[in-house]
Amino acid sequence: MLFTPSRGIGRRGLRPAVIGALACAAALAGAPAALGRTATTANVRTFTLGGSQTLTFQVPYPFALKYGNARYSCSASVSGRGSRYVRILSRGSALGGSVCQVKARNTARLPSIDTTAAVRVTASTRIPAVSQMSAKTFTLGGSQTLTFQVPYPFALKYGASRYYCSASVSGLGSRYVRILSQGSALGGSVCQVRARNTARLPSIDTTAKVRVTATTLLSSG
Repeated sequence: MLFTPSRGIGRRGLRPAVIGALACAAALAGAPAALGRTATTANVRTFTLGGSQTLTFQVPYPFALKYGNARYSCSASVSGRGSRYVRILSRGSALGGSVCQVKARNTARLPSIDTTAAVRVTASTRIPAVSQMSAKTFTLGGSQTLTFQVPYPFALKYGASRYYCSASVSGLGSRYVRILSQGSALGGSVCQVRARNTARLPSIDTTAKVRVTATTLLSSG
């Protein structure tokens, strides 16, 4: 398993060597890791099209041009009293592939409530399910109990995302450290880890490093 959900981690958690290797690999890659699935996210906007109007609408694709293997889908639907007058003249990618562009015409001769329609434009991006990871290392001295927070990438931005919170301990004083709790906090926007160093006296030999990793999985939804 690449990631362990925050709710499923006990005090022991994953072995520090395994977690450290994964975090190091992600940092070297400099990009999200593909997990062998696909994820779809979309931006949706609804526009008003009155009688006797011809308009062009644009909606940006999520993660536009960020991933070379992404696929983009541009669609439009029409609703409202005047929908029977509306023709979709064209739809597709524009501005170098960064937006979904729809051109629509309302053939009604006169603008009114009965001839006004709503054009709903959906710009979808389909990519391999990817994760974004943010990690930070904190110092925990002897006889200290501290709480550490690391923000999740894209926190709460996409409803289908999943968040994973993990912690590993290293350093001379690691044997004294207990992870008291770990999981999401501040409305789910951060990975929060509370740790205690049970050594009685602070010194070089009792000081430890606590590495907190906040991972966001952009899953299909």
